[in-house]
Amino acid sequence: MWWYEEGAPERRVRIRWRRVESGSDALEACIEDARWRQKGGSHWFVYQEPVEAAQGGPAGQSALKLEPGALTWARRGPVTWTHRFVPGRTTYSELRVQGRAIPVAVAVEAMDVRLRPDGGEARVRCRMGLGRDADPAQANRIDLVFTLEPLDACASARASEGSEDAR
Repeated sequence: MWWYEEGAPERRVRIRWRRVESGSDALEACIEDARWRQKGGSHWFVYQEPVEAAQGGPAGQSALKLEPGALTWARRGPVTWTHRFVPGRTTYSELRVQGRAIPVAVAVEAMDVRLRPDGGEARVRCRMGLGRDADPAQANRIDLVFTLEPLDACASARASEGSEDAR
């Protein structure tokens, strides 16, 4: 389901991000305060990288752009990377970290984006190859899930967790 409303006011949301790669543990992050705006037929979610900030380093900034038929994920900071995920295609980019440039090839097997005025979810199933000669077809399968929630729902969830602790 695709929902879009040109000129909708910017709002604040929480993003729960999860990466599951076959054969390894899930990697999860929670962005407590992302800005969500709609512009030019796309949804933009802009936020500070929580892991970098928690480690005391310079916080990077990231943006997630959702549009019909594609998802673009951009990071700026200690890790710099912009990649466009398109279902049924292999797309290429370059990841920069610690002065090194690493070629990235991503074959997207499936993508499902469901947006509503109060949040939604974006799912990407892909195979990602890193390095000059990497073949994504030979790489492990990766599932990425971005869950978008209104901030007021997060406050209610935290309040109910606190009331359970008090019992």
